[in-house]
Amino acid sequence: MKKKYIRIQWIPDDSGKIKNFKLPTWLWKVIKVFFIIFIIIVILFLLLAGNLAKKALQLEEVKKQNTILLEKQAKYEEYFESLDSLFLIDLQIQNILGLFIENDTSKINKILDKNRLSANNPVKNEIDFEGRYGWRPLSEKIKAEKIPDVIPVSGVISKNYSEKEKHFGVDFAAKNDDPVYASASGVVISVNETEDLGLTIQIDHQNGYKTSYSHLSKANVKEGKKISKGDIIGSVGSTGKTSGPHLHYVIQKDGRYINPETYFNF
Repeated sequence: MKKKYIRIQWIPDDSGKIKNFKLPTWLWKVIKVFFIIFIIIVILFLLLAGNLAKKALQLEEVKKQNTILLEKQAKYEEYFESLDSLFLIDLQIQNILGLFIENDTSKINKILDKNRLSANNPVKNEIDFEGRYGWRPLSEKIKAEKIPDVIPVSGVISKNYSEKEKHFGVDFAAKNDDPVYASASGVVISVNETEDLGLTIQIDHQNGYKTSYSHLSKANVKEGKKISKGDIIGSVGSTGKTSGPHLHYVIQKDGRYINPETYFNF
């Protein structure tokens, strides 16, 4: 079979010699295919380059927006810090006024570090006792010493007395192992541990009053021990059913529960 060729002439502009080229038809077809593929590649490259350029512009826009958001976040953090400061000041004021109610242990610990209620240690109790009852006869002093009016722990009230909720005492949020003080003189009638209240000390003040101190981590007294007002009887803990360290404090008068907050000597 005779081969077919395609003749290509090269005619220069200066009327020089004309050049002739012969290409087999199959080679010409290959050249056309490669040319078409080259065109397609160029088009795809241009499309890809345009897409990349578009994404680059979008990335720059995202960076700008991110910078704006970071600046706003920094401002918001400043505002939040200011609000936190105001919130802590408010809590301290409530704490000082005896109106503070809080369940968050971490917040309580921060406040306790900065503004704790005055601890009723034995020396302070003695001074308070002499200052309040110094003008009374000895019999009246002894009688007053048996009234449970001392705050039993250095802490803040996290739950109030409520007959409606059957919460017949006051919860003080405090740090673990903080000292617990006897709110009045008397005799320890029990030191035991239950599933609900954990380690509990009960004191009979021998005048119709009884007080109990629950969720303790440890007890420093035993049953039958005589206690003076302000003595350290144990430590704050989280035994029994509790979400964190606190003291559950109860006052009873002739077997009837009484709101301890009405007796506190602030």
